[in-house]
Amino acid sequence: AYGEWLDGIAQDTGNTFLRSTAFEQVSWMRLIVAGATLAVLGFIILWFLWFVRRRAGKLASGRQQSIPALILTAIRKPLALLVLVVGGVFGLMPLVTGIEGRPTRIFYARLLTGILYAGAIIAVLWLILRGILVVEKRMRAWATRTKSVIGLVAVPIIGQSLRLSVPLLGVILLLPLLKLPPEWTWAA
Repeated sequence: AYGEWLDGIAQDTGNTFLRSTAFEQVSWMRLIVAGATLAVLGFIILWFLWFVRRRAGKLASGRQQSIPALILTAIRKPLALLVLVVGGVFGLMPLVTGIEGRPTRIFYARLLTGILYAGAIIAVLWLILRGILVVEKRMRAWATRTKSVIGLVAVPIIGQSLRLSVPLLGVILLLPLLKLPPEWTWAA
């Protein structure tokens, strides 16, 4: 529907260049809008990353940060990845729907759908990993402030084990996207 809407706008403008096809059945209007969408997304994401880093700082910084600053620092990169993946798939889908050959169109549609699912899973797991780092940073500050021996020993061990479990969870969630043969299921 989005691609047809773009074609309708190209028809309404009366511009023959925008209505002409760039390749397959993809009009120049679809191609220009897809490129513009990716460029605008890139600009917005870079601005967001710069703005949050300037205001809230880095997660690995040694200085004391407030809870809201830590939360903003933790979510900035995973949120940027999620916006880039969702917006990029949305921006590229009109190109895929304009492809004539059904097998080729289905291949690219499935590829974009797989990228969308994988990107969303990776962004959520990255957010969880950065959340673990935030909690671990606050717990280390607490353990150092209270000089608790148990805290000084337990916090690094718990943090490390939680950080190691996130990639394992990612592999488990991303394996079905690979569509491995049934003979390989036991290995997966």
